[in-house]
Amino acid sequence: MSITKHKLSFDPAESDDYDVVKSFLSASDGTLLTHTGGALDVNIKTSDISIDVDLDHTEDSVRLGDGTAFFTSTSENGDIALDVHLSNTEIAVTQGSDSPWAVEATDLDIRDLAFATDSVDVSGSSVTVSATDLDIRDLDHAQDSIKIGDGTDFLAVEADGSINVNASEAGFSSCNNASVAIAATATDVVATELSGRKELTLQNVGSKDVYIGCDNTVTTSNGILVPKGATASFRFGPGIDVHAIADGAPSELRILELA
Repeated sequence: MSITKHKLSFDPAESDDYDVVKSFLSASDGTLLTHTGGALDVNIKTSDISIDVDLDHTEDSVRLGDGTAFFTSTSENGDIALDVHLSNTEIAVTQGSDSPWAVEATDLDIRDLAFATDSVDVSGSSVTVSATDLDIRDLDHAQDSIKIGDGTDFLAVEADGSINVNASEAGFSSCNNASVAIAATATDVVATELSGRKELTLQNVGSKDVYIGCDNTVTTSNGILVPKGATASFRFGPGIDVHAIADGAPSELRILELA
């Protein structure tokens, strides 16, 4: 028996009342069109498509490295600057042979350096800075200062701005006095110098002029004259072996050492 239908029907409400027609779609070259999961596979030709992407900083971002951390930025002079960390274990700076390094600054501010703890180190050795004309400007008395000695005390300044220099001669703690006859040949003035001697006073109480020198090469032609009846003081330390020679017959020197 043959049944011919003039109209194919499909009623979604009646699952048993529909006609099924199977067919295949092919491209213009006869290749069958494909599908995935019931959806037609469509290949979009990118050369003919313009894509407009509207990125929003609150929703869109770029991560770096392993995708965990975001790029960071800092406001700099009214602009947004990308934060960049340079690892000092991987960067080497080499000075060229055509010109020396130079650092120029209008307002160089180096604060709170401590002589016991602060240093600059390059490849395991300290940097030495030598300058013929080092110009450091804009020092401020409220925040910049120079300490002396062990770094504890500041330089003292008088009301007129001059530096207070203590030139006191006081403080001698020991002395030694003696009398020695000075012959017409070089004579050692002090056989054993006072330890830590700071000053030596000589008084010529003899009848002849005496000449003073720093060793036994002293003569009446090259020594310092201490006339008869005169007194002379010298800042001779214990390392100077003072000698004297008399002009003629023996004379007498009175010796006073201070330390």
